[in-house]
Amino acid sequence: MEYLSSPTLRTYGMELATPVMAAYSRSLDRIVVLCQAPDRLVLVNPANGQLSSVTLPHTPYSLGLSLDGLDAAIGYDGYVGVVNLGGASPVVASTWSIPFTSGYNQNQGRITSIAYDKARGYLYAIDSADYSIKLRQIAVSDGSHVYKTASSLYAVLGLYCTLPAQVFTIMMVPPTWSAPT
Repeated sequence: MEYLSSPTLRTYGMELATPVMAAYSRSLDRIVVLCQAPDRLVLVNPANGQLSSVTLPHTPYSLGLSLDGLDAAIGYDGYVGVVNLGGASPVVASTWSIPFTSGYNQNQGRITSIAYDKARGYLYAIDSADYSIKLRQIAVSDGSHVYKTASSLYAVLGLYCTLPAQVFTIMMVPPTWSAPT
């Protein structure tokens, strides 16, 4: 049985969607696949190939799991959102509009990297509105956001940010990778 086959997600020979990103939730023992055309988040049970999915409100571009693996942060074009993964099937919990600055490319406001710090109640997102790196901190409680400085960003095997007493990945990296100290 094949799960991921470029360029479409397939199971039992049924074409589902074009995968954008994928991550593994250890707590759920599920592969979380972000898809376009149609726009959805798909949970794949690696043991038996069973699928559960939810339709997303916008075209997704980035995926980040909470540290407990029970929620997913989704980056869209000018929006961010949270999907709860822990129930019988995934559920879109919240979506917020994220205004962007005047951009220099066609991907204005596209959230290219996202992470979910569930313990603190924040999403951290990087948009591609221009060629500078801007980290947005978005409160999950109300969608309000602030910019963080570029000094809090590092580019080593993908992008990760350091905040007081916590390091988490924004882009998928090998599971054996750890942040430099």
